[in-house]
Amino acid sequence: MAAKVRSAKKISTYKEIFPKANETHVVFMWCIDKYLCEIDRWMFERGYKKHCIFIWNKTNGVAPAFTIRYSHEYLIWYYKPKMIKINKSMRGKFTTVFKEKSGRHSEKPLFAYTMINALYPDSKRIDVFARRRLYGWDVWGNEAPTSEIIGSGKSGGKE
Repeated sequence: MAAKVRSAKKISTYKEIFPKANETHVVFMWCIDKYLCEIDRWMFERGYKKHCIFIWNKTNGVAPAFTIRYSHEYLIWYYKPKMIKINKSMRGKFTTVFKEKSGRHSEKPLFAYTMINALYPDSKRIDVFARRRLYGWDVWGNEAPTSEIIGSGKSGGKE
């Protein structure tokens, strides 16, 4: 079953998600090319600032209309109202491009969870539209797993 693509406007109506955040918080938002401008506009309208964009090289991908192969997604790092300091020992440890073969449909790379866990080890985390349940992460969405917690939280599940 293909995952339903939701617009930024639609996601903004999910009252269960954003109100749970502390006043000062960060958001890591997945996006494809088609929605880059829309998601930025939507986040900026709500007072978020963009820190950076990560590029996930999936090493594979679909070739719609038999043109080029889309083999990447973006992970955009936003914050509001100010940036929360990261774990000091992680400064400079991650680059904005990472490579990990894609898994099941809409399943995000373990690397991203590992990175977020390392940057913010003591923060509360929620995976919206989750496809797996990792230790230390709350999950939300119509396909979110209810059991099978992966890992101990130290490495985002890569144990």
